[in-house]
Amino acid sequence: MRLDELICSYFSQQDFVKESFATYAKAPAIFYQSAPDDKQPFWDDRQYPRAVFVIDTQANAERKTAGIMQIDLYCDLEHEEPEMFESKIRECLKDLIMQPDGDSCFAFAWSSTEMFELEYGGKDRDVSAKIVGATLRFDVLEYSNTATMIPDPVITVRNWLKNLVPDGFVIGASKADQIYNEQPALYVKTSSYDTDHLTFCLAWIRSKVSIHVIAPSAEARTWWCRNIYTALMCEGNLVMEDGCTMVIQSTTVDNAADYLTTGQISFEGLYAIPRYSEGNQPLNHVTMR
Repeated sequence: MRLDELICSYFSQQDFVKESFATYAKAPAIFYQSAPDDKQPFWDDRQYPRAVFVIDTQANAERKTAGIMQIDLYCDLEHEEPEMFESKIRECLKDLIMQPDGDSCFAFAWSSTEMFELEYGGKDRDVSAKIVGATLRFDVLEYSNTATMIPDPVITVRNWLKNLVPDGFVIGASKADQIYNEQPALYVKTSSYDTDHLTFCLAWIRSKVSIHVIAPSAEARTWWCRNIYTALMCEGNLVMEDGCTMVIQSTTVDNAADYLTTGQISFEGLYAIPRYSEGNQPLNHVTMR
């Protein structure tokens, strides 16, 4: 399913939406981009509350955000107030991971809320109810598959985390339903590769690795960060897919870092790759005595 289809399906399953929202074609009134006209026969006896959301993608050099999602919430002031739904929408999207078709996963970080009011709504049905609402904006964060060729620190750390946290969701390595909101969720990325030094046979590479720990509360995130940090310190090194060893160095934890965009755990992984392919190397100008 596409991301907009997942969002619509997710909202339709929320209890506060099923109990309070208007229905259109026997489904909760959650719409992508625009709502149907009030004259459509598929509405039940009311048209509010309802919500319309849009997703605008954008380019970002740092890849911290993939776009912005805006949710416009409309309520009939005589029956409901938008404040009672605004907090519930924010809460149900908190620390939510969505996995649409493709390799990327997405999360949503609340940015702002603005209240508004319309003088009258539904005039085409001779209804002069005062419509009030709220516009909620969320940053859409993309967690793409950052794995490359073996040996790869990302793949190595992912596999290690799957063994360390078997009940967790490791983005890019774990398989789950398209909507995942159980915690913790873990995301691994690399920010840079540098050549540490060269020998005749090996190129030693220093890679900076970050781990995002996504959990429902600050206490849970702090606990998991400490748990993963302690395990890394105890291991000291990790075995990569080609059998070589990656040495863990300069490990730090920053619990104040943004866990959605930056990641709280970072370290440097030092590993080697062969400089020459296997095979016989001829020896020239050799004198045997």
